[in-house]
Amino acid sequence: MTTFLTYFYTDVAGVAAATVGTILLISRILDGVIDIGMGVAMDKTKSKRGKARLWLLWMAIPFAISAVLLFTMPDLGTTGKIIYIFITYNLVNIIYTSINMPCGALNSLITQNQYERSILNIFRMLMAMIGAIVVSTVTTPIVEALGDGRQGWQYTFMIYGAIAAVLFFITFRSTKAVPQ
Repeated sequence: MTTFLTYFYTDVAGVAAATVGTILLISRILDGVIDIGMGVAMDKTKSKRGKARLWLLWMAIPFAISAVLLFTMPDLGTTGKIIYIFITYNLVNIIYTSINMPCGALNSLITQNQYERSILNIFRMLMAMIGAIVVSTVTTPIVEALGDGRQGWQYTFMIYGAIAAVLFFITFRSTKAVPQ
């Protein structure tokens, strides 16, 4: 998402680059606090489904919805757009942290074997890079095919959000935590 976000905010939504940069900077600072809070929340999660897997289940749909909201820009005037960007971008950061940290922790929760953990981490990072390349390559053509402009971006991220939610559900269903 972040590959296209600045372009969307500046060229499609029409918000000044300096304003977008300031929002992203402030949000990065807030994200540091959010990361710590999520680590604490995940550690306190007690469930028969494990402390990480449950977050995948809880956050899959909110992640999909927030991704669409991030690439939706209502006609709110300049100040309204800035507020909308700040709120939706930070909402996505909270939800993304709530799903990404548990995903990263899964490797250490599904096996005690160091070699298996390293293979899982390599596979996870390799697939993340492949996914980023695919999304970077096909997004613009999809946006153009779906109407270009604001509508094309919104529809594209509806598709991406749905795919992400399905993949998070598959990950939830196909992993099992081992007793620690």
